Amino acid sequence: MATKGYNSYHGRMSGGKIALIVALVLVLVGAVAYLTLQNYVVYDEAGNARLELPFLHRKDKEEPDDTPSAGDRDDIVDTVEPEHPHVKVAALHGVRLPDDCLWWGADYIMNTLAPEDMVLAVKRTTGGITYGTSVETPSGVVVETGRPIDCLKTLLASGRYTVGSVLCFRDSAYSRSVPETALVREDGSLWYDNGGQAWLDPTNPQVLQYITALVKECGELGFKEVVLDQFCYPENAEGVSNLPADRAQVLTDFAERLRAALPEGVALSVTVRGTESLSIAQMAELFDRLYVPAESDAAAVKAALPEGYDPETRVVLTTAETAASGSYMIVK
Repeated sequence: MATKGYNSYHGRMSGGKIALIVALVLVLVGAVAYLTLQNYVVYDEAGNARLELPFLHRKDKEEPDDTPSAGDRDDIVDTVEPEHPHVKVAALHGVRLPDDCLWWGADYIMNTLAPEDMVLAVKRTTGGITYGTSVETPSGVVVETGRPIDCLKTLLASGRYTVGSVLCFRDSAYSRSVPETALVREDGSLWYDNGGQAWLDPTNPQVLQYITALVKECGELGFKEVVLDQFCYPENAEGVSNLPADRAQVLTDFAERLRAALPEGVALSVTVRGTESLSIAQMAELFDRLYVPAESDAAAVKAALPEGYDPETRVVLTTAETAASGSYMIVK
């Protein structure tokens, strides 16, 4: 007969079963730990293994950063990139060729006139263009079509270092053709300098577009350098009614637009025509070279250069014959 109250009792689990379960759990934990710790086993050069756990190397405190901030550094000026980085140039041993030389043929130019570097007129003193340009010009500007462009392309393909000269603002031809782009008097008539030449207005958008297009074309044709001449306001601008308040800023902005239009690696230079519009230091910041028309002015220009602007390669003297050293341009 069954005893009351014990019908559902099956007895306690035996000690052997408990020990087996504990053993299985320990084996499972050990296997997981082994697989995990494999990621932290490091071998030295002798092949000996050691265990490196990340939490054992944790620092109690973060080490202070001793690196000075930009505001604490005394040398920060020396490490800042210049606003207008210069194109690398070698010393120029050039010949300034006559404006109409592209009619004479590439062989004659390279073999007879210019044994080394060549400086060619693109936009000449009359305002005319020396080859068949693709830039739109007004009817009063003479463009030399035909043979000159073929000669120019041959020169540029020769491997010689070639500089294109662009006369910028002293331009009677364009001023007379499009009077609204010029410097004018109070009555609206064209203003003329003492040499009887009219000047373009650097603040005029059409002038900016025109000069920029010519400079850009020079770079695309293959000139290694473009030198701007008459990139200034007239030395004596008495009587001009449309002068800006800050001429230096106008020319700085203009130069930056021209720089941006050139392919990378093409140098942009300027001929020094006085310092009323831009100082020597400002020119040196904006341009890769300074061309000095008179040898007598060379010392003054070099003395005014900022530190780091190499006068041997970046100041070009205008001479009648080969100079003993430095950069020079012989005028034919």
